[in-house]
Amino acid sequence: MIRDIKEPAGLDSVKCTVKNICSEAAKYRFRHPASMIIYLNEKQGRSTVAEYITDMFFVHKVMDFSMSRSEFIELDFNGEYKQFNDCMKQVNDAADYTNDDKYSNVLVETGINNLSKHLGEQHVDDYLNHVETMSKTAVLVIFVSENPNSKESQLIDRIKEVLPFANIIKPHEYSVEDYCKVIKEKLCDYGVIVPKNTPLNEIVKKSMNKDKSFNMKDACLIAEELFLGSKLVNGKLKVDVSAINSPKTDRVIGGKS
Repeated sequence: MIRDIKEPAGLDSVKCTVKNICSEAAKYRFRHPASMIIYLNEKQGRSTVAEYITDMFFVHKVMDFSMSRSEFIELDFNGEYKQFNDCMKQVNDAADYTNDDKYSNVLVETGINNLSKHLGEQHVDDYLNHVETMSKTAVLVIFVSENPNSKESQLIDRIKEVLPFANIIKPHEYSVEDYCKVIKEKLCDYGVIVPKNTPLNEIVKKSMNKDKSFNMKDACLIAEELFLGSKLVNGKLKVDVSAINSPKTDRVIGGKS
């Protein structure tokens, strides 16, 4: 099976870690790679990173996905005990029955900040036991906040205690060029040509100045707006540069008005 691997924009530390693992694929013939704790905020491309890691491991045969029902499972904890148990059931239902009924692929986990609000409660202890157990058969990719608060830091420290060999991937700040790359890729996916004189850098800079919390989701919204404003020229869709500063585009690109 041939698959097109889309690298996430920026995030060089993530890509470097994954590529190093893939370059030593033979090393993991009898044991999977160490888990990862990635400092990356919500709406900054967590799902894209998870797909990238899984695709790279598949193509380079770092892990054997052939017997699994799911190549990766993404869990998003909301902090409630019932929902936590539902997540655990989801993992159990995807177990690889050729591997002692254990899930053995990539397990992506978010919502750690929600769990941190329940430090000292039973399901946090249950979660840590789950992390320790699952790390023996699966590669855990645990996303945490780039600037964790006190309680989040305490939980992260406890996760590190049960995952002493985890790859710790530190915060990353996206550049204007990173956001522009994502916008261009999205427009390409939509079949839209981006003329060379399209001032994407100016658009992104303007957006970032207006909204200090600008993120990858906002970049995708810019691509969507440019797609909606594109024009058909000689049978091909092109970004309409003249429409970029229209009231509607400015409102969306500015994030808030």
